Amino acid sequence: MSSKPKITIIGSGVGGLTAAACLSYQGYPVTILERASALGGKAAQQEVHGKTFDTGPSLLTMIDELQTIYAACGENLADSLDLIPHETAFRYDYADGVSFDVYQNFEQTLASVESALGAQPALELRRFVQYSQTIWENALPHFVMDQAPTLLNTLQKGWTGLRAVSKIDALHVMKRAIDKKVTNQHLRYLLYRYATYNGSHPAKAPATLNCIAHVELNLGGYGVKGGMHRLPQSLWTIAQKNGAELKLNQNVTRIVVKNKRVVGLEVNGQKEPCEWVVSNADWRHLQSTLCPEFVTGPMKRSLKAASTSAFNAVWWDKEPSQKRLAHSVLFPKNYEDEFEALFSGKNPSQPTVYLSDQTINHHRQPSDGGHLVFGMINAPDLSSAPQQKPTEEMVALMKSTAVQRGYLSPNAELLWSRNPQMLADRFPDSAGALYGLASNSWDAAFSRPGNQSQRVKGLYLASGTAHPGGGVPMAMISGYLAAQALHQTVPST
Repeated sequence: MSSKPKITIIGSGVGGLTAAACLSYQGYPVTILERASALGGKAAQQEVHGKTFDTGPSLLTMIDELQTIYAACGENLADSLDLIPHETAFRYDYADGVSFDVYQNFEQTLASVESALGAQPALELRRFVQYSQTIWENALPHFVMDQAPTLLNTLQKGWTGLRAVSKIDALHVMKRAIDKKVTNQHLRYLLYRYATYNGSHPAKAPATLNCIAHVELNLGGYGVKGGMHRLPQSLWTIAQKNGAELKLNQNVTRIVVKNKRVVGLEVNGQKEPCEWVVSNADWRHLQSTLCPEFVTGPMKRSLKAASTSAFNAVWWDKEPSQKRLAHSVLFPKNYEDEFEALFSGKNPSQPTVYLSDQTINHHRQPSDGGHLVFGMINAPDLSSAPQQKPTEEMVALMKSTAVQRGYLSPNAELLWSRNPQMLADRFPDSAGALYGLASNSWDAAFSRPGNQSQRVKGLYLASGTAHPGGGVPMAMISGYLAAQALHQTVPST
C-alpha cells in the first residue's frame, strides 16, 4: 500500500492524463473521474458506419518537450507512439490561385516559397523564422516549461528573467511585427494564421506568439499512426500500468472547500472525501461552478476575452486528391476580414478552411478504401455570439470551398459534424471556446491561471485553458507542471 495520499483528477483530457501518468509513476494512488463515457477530452474519436476517426487535434509538435514528459513517467515517447513525419506536410492555397508547400525540412519549404513567390519573400521568411526562434528559445525555459509567469516571479529571476522578457517581443503586437518584417501578403496570411493556434487575433495578440512559426516550420510536425487519439490512450496505458484507476460517467459538480482547503468532492450527487485534486476542466468551469473559492483578481476577466470556437466535419471521400496533403489550408480572398468578424461576434462569410486527410496524416485507412478528411472553420465563442449560423450551412460552405479548390470530391460523404453549441455542451462553462482565454493583450500570459491554486490548498490545474496554454503539447506540459507542483507540495512521508 502506498503511503502517499490519494490524488483525484477531474477529467481525462491530455492534461489530466499527463498528470495521472506522472503522479502514478511517482507512487501516488490516482483516480481519474471522467464526465463522459470515453477518455480523451478534445482529443477524442468517433465511429460512424464502421469508420473510426479523430474529432480533435490533427498535428503533433514539440517532440523534444513531449519526450521530457514521457521520460518523467518512466517511458520513451518513441516506444509509446508511432510518429509519422511527412516530407510534405502542409499546402497553403490562396484565393488568387497561388499555392506553396511546407515541408518537414525548412530548406525545402524556403525553396517552395521561392518557386511560388520569389527570392525576396523566401529571404524574408528565413529571417522571420530566425527571429521566431529567438523568441522560442527564451520563452521555453522561463515561461513554458516553468511555473506560470507573474510580474513578481519574473522579477525574482533577476537579470535572467528580465533578459528573457526582452527577447520574447511581448510588448509588440503580433501582426505589426509580421508586417514590419514580411512584405508579401501571402506569407503574412500564413504567419497571421498562427494566432489561431490558441484562438487569438493577430492584430491584438502579443508578438510572442510569433514563436509558433519556429515551432512548426523549423521543428516540424507529425502525425500519429492510428490517429491522435492514440496519444491520450498511451498516457492512460502508462497511468494504468502504475495503478491508476479511471471511472467514466462521473459528473463532478463541486469541489468542497473548508477553511481554504480541499476536503471533498460532490460526484453524481454523492459527497466523497478528498484532499488533493487536479482539475482538467476548463478553468471557467472551475471558477463558475466547481470551485468559486479558487477565483483571484486576474481571473475575473470576462468571457469577452475568450478564444475562438469552431465548426467541424469529417467526410469519407472515395476519391483521392492530388492537391490534398496531410494538412491543407484554403485561405479566402481577404483573411483579415475573418478576424474582424470572429472577434466582433460574427461567423465569417468567407472563412479559411482547414483540412486534415487522416488517411495520409495518421494512416487511418477505412476498410473499404477512400480517405477520411477532417475539416474545420473558426467561429466566435457563444459568449460573444449566442446565435451562430446553422451547422448545415457552415458545413456546406466548408465543403463547397474545398470542392471548388479541388481538395474534396463532390461525392464526399459527410460522416459527422460539430458546432460551437455542441462544444459548449461537452465542456461546461467553456461557451464553446477551444483554448480558454484568447491572448489578445500584452498581459495575457500573466492572466492565465497557474498550475497550483494560490487560494485553495490541495487544488491544481492541468488543462489547455491553464498555464501554459492551448494545444496538445501545451496541455500536456500543463499536466506535467501540475504534477510537479503537487509532488513538491505534498508533505513527505
